[in-house]
Amino acid sequence: MDKAAWADRVAKVRAGGTAAIADLATQRFLSPGFVAAHGSVVESVRRGLLAMTGEGYAGAAAAIRDMALIDRLPGLRLPALVVVGEQDASTPFTGHGEHLLAALPDARLVLLDTGHLAPLEAPAALAAALCRFLLAETATTPASTHTL
Repeated sequence: MDKAAWADRVAKVRAGGTAAIADLATQRFLSPGFVAAHGSVVESVRRGLLAMTGEGYAGAAAAIRDMALIDRLPGLRLPALVVVGEQDASTPFTGHGEHLLAALPDARLVLLDTGHLAPLEAPAALAAALCRFLLAETATTPASTHTL
């Protein structure tokens, strides 16, 4: 993640609350086509951002700024699904998803025609991708390894 961009976002929110970044974040979260076609959903996302406490958002943003997890991913020994919105301005495939795929030894990629918030933009496509992944894993995992 771009530490300078996150540091700037933290500073803006601490100085002006979430209103200082609500429009920028909304634009980065949703694809332009979705924004044009779903004004009420876009406004709901914006209202949600505005309702967050500045300190809570700033704290979460600082955690994102400071996280360093990519080096730990190769140690995971389980199948992984990397879902990327092809119009995601926040975490695009280039510079983000590609690193996850390279770091995860058994990763699969699904590209969706969405921005960052795929559950809002394409819930059915996301659910179908998750079901295909999870059901395929269930079918290939011996029953004796399942625990409840």
